[in-house]
Amino acid sequence: MAEINIELKEYVNAKDGSLLIRKNGKWVLTNFEELNKENQKKLSEIDNLKIELKAVEDNAKHYVVYAKSHFLVVFNYYKIKILAGEIDYDEELVGLDEKVISDEISVEEAVNKNDFIKSVYEKLYLNNKELKEFPEV
Repeated sequence: MAEINIELKEYVNAKDGSLLIRKNGKWVLTNFEELNKENQKKLSEIDNLKIELKAVEDNAKHYVVYAKSHFLVVFNYYKIKILAGEIDYDEELVGLDEKVISDEISVEEAVNKNDFIKSVYEKLYLNNKELKEFPEV
């Protein structure tokens, strides 16, 4: 059977409503108020974590919007428009898709390099409030 080692002095001096709990390997007397303070402190830490998690989720939505797959869709549309002769060829954008894929340039920077690409990207992804996650492939 387990033993609880508590000094007689602590037992005699304990106030009504005191609790005996094990803390850091020792048995100590406490009361509901002290336990409540500790719990409130832990609850506030949890609330802070929830706030930080919400911030991370909001930032994740930003990264979803600037996904490489989204950029490649728009860039291929740009290439099709060039082949159809509807827009002019821009020498500066040659290999831009490969630079994005190899992480030489970010999607956001690549989108801002050309007005046509930027306008299409904004219509498809940046103004779309429903976009929450990556499309399934």
